[in-house]
Amino acid sequence: MKRAVLWAGALCMLGAVCPECAAQAQAQAKDWDDSYYRTVTPQKFQRYEPATREIDFKNVNHELLGAAIFYETNRQRTQQGKKPFRYSPALRKAALGHATDMVEKDFHGHVNPDDPAKRTLRQRLARVGVTRCAISENVAYVPARPYPVVSRRPGSGQIRIDPANIPRPHTYLSFAKQLVAGWMLSPPHRKNILSGATTYLGCAAVYCQKDVLSSRGKVYKVDYFKACQNFASVRGPAPKKRPRTGRR
Repeated sequence: MKRAVLWAGALCMLGAVCPECAAQAQAQAKDWDDSYYRTVTPQKFQRYEPATREIDFKNVNHELLGAAIFYETNRQRTQQGKKPFRYSPALRKAALGHATDMVEKDFHGHVNPDDPAKRTLRQRLARVGVTRCAISENVAYVPARPYPVVSRRPGSGQIRIDPANIPRPHTYLSFAKQLVAGWMLSPPHRKNILSGATTYLGCAAVYCQKDVLSSRGKVYKVDYFKACQNFASVRGPAPKKRPRTGRR
């Protein structure tokens, strides 16, 4: 039995997927939680099997999607010689709230036009206990499928729609890579990702559909995500621990 465990560990170190790890990944696919951020590195996340699955738009794993964006951001950051961001549950909560508002209230930007209490980034972060520190934010409105891009100008959002050949949905990893690559092409967004003024990060993306007009004048419903990442120089308050239940 010990030899089997040692062999499984050796496979993992070599980057292979052993049966034990595959079973563990399968079990964790629906319950990614904040504790994983303490042990999973960007390199390990690249081999995390649930992140390689196609995104089911009817059942998006928002925790895993936020993690994919977080780790891809840190992968890009470390490639540029920067220290990786540390995870902040408070910043992720704020990012998820803003992404959700952008979808539900049908807007895209850093200003919430519908709720005066959450109008600015500083107000939104104060609601989760992040105050008196350096802060910044990236937002995006990007396709949830790998459509061919007509223009690579950052933020153009121009895609080529072929009704006879609709791409499969992104995986969690491939979506995060497309999203962060787009941010890295935009100087203001790139500056936030590579900044030395902030050390904590929280990410989120929420699914929606957008009416897109084709070159032939026909309107198509296209799958999109509205994404947000919040940066700060402080972590913010730790989430309250849930009381334990069950017998001792």
